[in-house]
Amino acid sequence: MPTQVDMKALYEQDFYQWLLATTNLLKSRQLTMIDWDNLIEEIDGLAREEVGQLYEHLEEIFHHLLIFQKPLISLEDRDNVESHRSKLSFGRIQLKILLESSPSLEEFWDEQFEQAYQDSREVVSVYYGLPKDTFPEDPLFTKEQVLDFGYLPCQLP
Repeated sequence: MPTQVDMKALYEQDFYQWLLATTNLLKSRQLTMIDWDNLIEEIDGLAREEVGQLYEHLEEIFHHLLIFQKPLISLEDRDNVESHRSKLSFGRIQLKILLESSPSLEEFWDEQFEQAYQDSREVVSVYYGLPKDTFPEDPLFTKEQVLDFGYLPCQLP
């Protein structure tokens, strides 16, 4: 049976084995053997990753919504338009799944929404060689529009 010192060493040597051993220790209620410091660090890291996923999905959605702004979308050929529409739908699906599995992430919505929009303005502007102020500083889209699978900022031909 591993000791707590062994578990700390295992964490440094083989993370996957540390996960399995920690799971087994928890299942068997051998709590004195748990490497608590690293377990707490890993759980805290998982929480940060969830917030990071919220940002990533919002940034992807904003990226494609900004591209669908006129006249920018007119610079895209038909295949690219469909690719952007597909990526926008995928981002919305991923965001929906994330929010359904972790509804408490709503607490971080405003902050991540704003940051993702600003970063998307920067990325899209650089990609198309446009000044950043091509897009307003205040988000062009509402939460409802971001989540609405049918919403596009412009009509496509």
